[in-house]
Amino acid sequence: MSMPSKLSLKLIVPVLVILASFFLYQVITATAPKANAWGGPPASAQASAKPSGSNQQSDSADSNAEVSKKTDTSTDTGTSKTSNQQEQYTQGKQTSNRSRTFGKTSAATVSALTLESGSYTPEITLYGKVKSYQQQWLAAPFSTDVKSLLVNAGDRVQAGQTLVVLNAEDLKSQVKQLQARVENSQAGIRLEKLRQEGDIKALEIDKELLRIAKLSLQRYENLSSQQLTSSNDYETALKNYQTQLLNVQNREFSIAKHEDSLTQMEAQTREAASQLEEAERQLSEAKVIAPFDGVIGQINVELGESVTANQELVLVFDETRMGLETKVPLRWASSLWKADGVTAQANGYELTMTDLDSVANNGVIAARFKFENQTYEALGKHLQIRVALPVLEDVYSVPASSLYENRVIYRIEDGLLKAVPVELQGQLTNNGDTWALVASNDLSSGQQVLVTRLPNAATGLQVRALGGL
Repeated sequence: MSMPSKLSLKLIVPVLVILASFFLYQVITATAPKANAWGGPPASAQASAKPSGSNQQSDSADSNAEVSKKTDTSTDTGTSKTSNQQEQYTQGKQTSNRSRTFGKTSAATVSALTLESGSYTPEITLYGKVKSYQQQWLAAPFSTDVKSLLVNAGDRVQAGQTLVVLNAEDLKSQVKQLQARVENSQAGIRLEKLRQEGDIKALEIDKELLRIAKLSLQRYENLSSQQLTSSNDYETALKNYQTQLLNVQNREFSIAKHEDSLTQMEAQTREAASQLEEAERQLSEAKVIAPFDGVIGQINVELGESVTANQELVLVFDETRMGLETKVPLRWASSLWKADGVTAQANGYELTMTDLDSVANNGVIAARFKFENQTYEALGKHLQIRVALPVLEDVYSVPASSLYENRVIYRIEDGLLKAVPVELQGQLTNNGDTWALVASNDLSSGQQVLVTRLPNAATGLQVRALGGL
């Protein structure tokens, strides 16, 4: 037998043994007697064990008694299980009922406020920027470098005081050159006027010489026609006449262009004078001078630093004209327009509104307030400002926590919430807390409203109010 055949037999025999064992187990299991419903021995075993005669009856009686006993025991056990299940169900139901009862009757404990209509002075909270209503950045008039820096930030200065000195050597040279141009142009104008006067006088002489030359030419023409003179004399007389005629024409042209020449020279003189004036102005501005009494707010350069024309050097501001500039939402604008003497507070300072723009930009308008007393707030600092609006009549004051989405509060009726639309009229500060002033036809004094902030506040929500504010 070959090697592959031996290997096949070694593999097949174990498989056949396993299949045979499994088949035999299935046969034995299928033919084995099954236990009865009470858990006793199989019925076939009882029948095969039954003896004949009295022994059979005795055994039958004993068997029946045993079966009866088992039945009673099983019944007792079932009753006990049923009783236990019923008890567990009852307990579970009671627990479930208690849970449902708790879910139905539990109410959020909240604080409430009793409404009272009255007159209130509303406030609006804005944010403004500190500024001086007289401030100026002093810039370099030309490109140069800083020669002297005579002040420091925070120094008080007086109008006309020199703050910065710029290097002006190049500018001085330019001024001298422009002065020479102006003087040269002015001299040219004077010479042009003198030349004009001389041309006018010389023209009369030239005309007289032309007349004489013409008479001489005519005489030589007569003599030449009579052959009493030579041709050379005639040609000489003709040449003298033409030369003198050209002189008269040139003199007249010079006189005629005098006005244009003078206008051109005067224009050149004015241009040079204007450049000289600008250079002298820049030269005078080489000293940066304080335009008014004030304080040095900021210095943007250092000694010896190169600067360009129009570069900001020093900020000067008047500390006696300090104020705040803020943006007011349009919904409050009409109240401010109608009011007289609007006041405000910011960081402990009292302010008064000085002006309010009439043109809106992106839903806001600019308003400016002036500090009533001297302030030490830094320029550009942002402050919170509380602006007092005109007195409102017949409105209700409620904590900010009572107002939802700036348009709804919740009234408490018989332990249930009810949403009430309101119109926000303003706000005020009460013991450091922000309160909203609202109005609504559905509110009246004596009603209770929700104060505690609830994330799930809605009409019909059950609450339990603990006193009021």
